[in-house]
Amino acid sequence: MIVPLDPPSEAPLDLSALPDAVRITITAHPDIARHFTLPDQTPITLHLTPALPDAAQQPDDAADAQPPVDGLHLLVAVDPASAAVRLVLDPDLLRAFVGDGQEGHRALGHALHHCVARIREGRDAGNGTDVRTFIEAWSQAHPVLLFNAFENHWPAQACAYTVPEGHHVQVRALRSAAATVREAQVPVGQWRGREAVRPAEQVLHALEALLAAEIRSFEPALTTELARHLNAAWCARTRRHHELLFNLAAPWADNWVDEAQHRTRDDTMATSALTLLLQEALATPPEGDRAADLLAVADLVALAELILHSGITAVAGARGLHGLELHVHDTGVFTIDQPDDDNPAATATHLGLDHNAWNSARHDHWLTQSQQVTLADLPSPPPGGPQLGRTPAAFTAPRLPPGSSLAHADQELRQAWGFGFAALTAVLGTAVDWPTSPEGYTVITSEKLARETAAWSQLPEPETLAAIGRLTLDRHNADDPREHRYTEVERRARLATHPLVATRPGELLILPWLIHTAQEVYEAAFQDGRLPDRDLPLPVREALARHRQAKEQQLERDIAAVAERLGLPYCANLKEKDAERVGLPTTGGEIDLLIADPATARLWVVEAKHPHPGYSPDAVIRHIKHFTDSKKGHLAKVLCKVDAVASKPRAAALACAVATDVSWRVVPLIVTQTIDPTAFITDPKVAFTVTNYLAHVLTSPEDPAPGWCPPVEKPNGSK
Repeated sequence: MIVPLDPPSEAPLDLSALPDAVRITITAHPDIARHFTLPDQTPITLHLTPALPDAAQQPDDAADAQPPVDGLHLLVAVDPASAAVRLVLDPDLLRAFVGDGQEGHRALGHALHHCVARIREGRDAGNGTDVRTFIEAWSQAHPVLLFNAFENHWPAQACAYTVPEGHHVQVRALRSAAATVREAQVPVGQWRGREAVRPAEQVLHALEALLAAEIRSFEPALTTELARHLNAAWCARTRRHHELLFNLAAPWADNWVDEAQHRTRDDTMATSALTLLLQEALATPPEGDRAADLLAVADLVALAELILHSGITAVAGARGLHGLELHVHDTGVFTIDQPDDDNPAATATHLGLDHNAWNSARHDHWLTQSQQVTLADLPSPPPGGPQLGRTPAAFTAPRLPPGSSLAHADQELRQAWGFGFAALTAVLGTAVDWPTSPEGYTVITSEKLARETAAWSQLPEPETLAAIGRLTLDRHNADDPREHRYTEVERRARLATHPLVATRPGELLILPWLIHTAQEVYEAAFQDGRLPDRDLPLPVREALARHRQAKEQQLERDIAAVAERLGLPYCANLKEKDAERVGLPTTGGEIDLLIADPATARLWVVEAKHPHPGYSPDAVIRHIKHFTDSKKGHLAKVLCKVDAVASKPRAAALACAVATDVSWRVVPLIVTQTIDPTAFITDPKVAFTVTNYLAHVLTSPEDPAPGWCPPVEKPNGSK
């Protein structure tokens, strides 16, 4: 199967997956496969090209041939001697794959049957499968191609990510790492728990020294090469993610469940590794003479992936997030992991976060939400049909209601740093659409970007220049004196929040796909009442905290709406003084939602929380300890409320207007906006769920066990 591909910058359509789709359709049904199987086992070659052939290759009557009213005009060529078929995917055929794709799928099936029949005839190979049987079988398969036209704000230049990856590259990285571990004289052996911390530190220091030496040994052009590949990796990740969303909404979504997990893991690892490398190259610039070719970058990426996994696991284990296990072989080969079977005595020294289970639950939740969307729910093509090209857009500043917490945060930001949310939005919006070279990047000055931003947004140029300064990552703020700095996220200037890269004084490297990612990071943070900057002035942080409090109050209203929809008697926002008035002892605070369900004899004490757990080990640990603190933690407060309700269950039921005299059971539940890591520690004490699954938890006949309460089935249908 052959599909020649144009460079991504020149090809509006990505047909790279079409060969697999056609091949699978041919081989999956015996009636189709039989037609394509020649008696002498000669393979049939299908050459599908998205471009028209040269005029000299077209038959004389090709331009004059008129298709029937219910047919399509297709250009095909058949060579029986070589068992080859050439079929042109011209615009008429491609348009037939819009919508449900059935028209194009049937037309392609008829064309392929006809062409293979001509090959059989020319080779005296029999008739094969008759056309009716073939088309019936072909029509049972999902369309081999489907088009979804939509408008987006992606960068104009699409970049191909070409860094080699695979086991052969990983083995080379592991070989280099093993040699370094041997040279560092890390002791050979196996350790668990606290005993593994010190030798794991030795391994990390050896790996980090290796990476620093490798980066320094390259010519200075390495920094730009890493930036170029990172930009391309974000392009591929964004486009592949959209392809996932489209296929998970299609009737063949089940075929994409495993692919979704692989893509999410692999694409995340590639961008994370290149981010580490570029940030390290900025902090300790290369100064050698090694050529920064593609294979060299591939080896660096594989080494960075190994360091990321080892470093994050070791740091999290050393700081008490979960257990730690280290194996060092006498060859220097090592593994650093979270043990699967931690014994109870060891868990007393750490929180016991099951990181794999947390990641799996988040992935399953994303998959569930994605599969609830259908093709009809996806954005429709714009009026008049899809249009290739860019449409100029006027600048729109973030909407800040007068007197709101966000408006106050914006005012404080202007006073402290000389710019507000509008300037951040304008700078990123200008930079993301800046014209680039065919390699996907360009170099400009801060002053030029500030002028263009000011002209587009009508903001003062000093304000846009100040915003550019905060969004720039250079040698100084890329550096960080802390150990294992690549494991830090929230407490470090990083490329996702500082996407304007200064490789030389006065020059900015514009990487549109990295800037697009930063736009999404800032947008998500802004919607959540945060600003991803470690040095935010205190008045700004306080104003944003008030906005987050309003978000938590909305979550409280959302969970009350679920109880209302289920017809369950409830009392929302039961304040301590009101609880005492109905006969409950001191609850220690407001009960967000109290539900009395006489059918199951359950009194639900539901707490709504809208925290942001962060990403780095330190951030996750701090987040979990906000729950687990024995005196002021969220868990202790919930259990205090549970004790109060359990001591006077009839009074609690009456607060919900339920007078039924039953033997009540009190069930605590914490509802969060996103899946919380605290649900996956060794002793979470109470059940956790998210708003999407609250109705299932409340109506389940079984009481939820402490920890994460997933939906009934996983997205792929398995229990």
